[in-house]
Amino acid sequence: MHLLLTDVLICPRCGPNTGLILRADTMADRRVRSGALGCPGCRTDYPIRDAVAWFTPPAPVAADPAAFDVDGATRIAALIGAAAASGFVLIVGPAARAAATIAGLGVESEIVAASAEAADLAPGDGVSAVAIAATLPFTASRMRGVWLSGTAADRLLEEGARVLHPLGRLILDPAPADAVERLAAAGLRIAAREGSTFLAVRPGGAQIASSQ
Repeated sequence: MHLLLTDVLICPRCGPNTGLILRADTMADRRVRSGALGCPGCRTDYPIRDAVAWFTPPAPVAADPAAFDVDGATRIAALIGAAAASGFVLIVGPAARAAATIAGLGVESEIVAASAEAADLAPGDGVSAVAIAATLPFTASRMRGVWLSGTAADRLLEEGARVLHPLGRLILDPAPADAVERLAAAGLRIAAREGSTFLAVRPGGAQIASSQ
């Protein structure tokens, strides 16, 4: 997990106004390999093991999750605008398996892979991995792009909108049946559709800025 990601992590129990305190036990190349994230409010410790931040009950990290095909990863990178963005790009759910492939495409962004399934997570160069539960443990408006895949597109739609940068893109793949109404309620509009995949932005925010 990249050291800078700890600046945008929050406590899932205490909410978006409560940041976390990092205890780094092992680091390499500005990446935390082991340690913990402590909440000053509820005193909960969230462990970091094998470079994965665990916001779910700790479980073994699956070894070498299945590789994501390059064509699929390129599609995700293009739709989410990863090549043009700097900062963090969040991929949630089974598509998180594409994180390493996207990072290998030479994008400027740090790819944040988030899932409740250990098999979807593989931290590495350019990839920070976070095991999540019912919320996204990130500060509001900090993700340059958010891709919600699988059931996360329904369960975490509002959370994805919350953490999306004002100039970012939110991808739902597949979009739930009530996506149009829920996106509108979250202040987003649909900019493009491709089958069951929706790309949403804030009004006036179709382009991703190149600086934070």
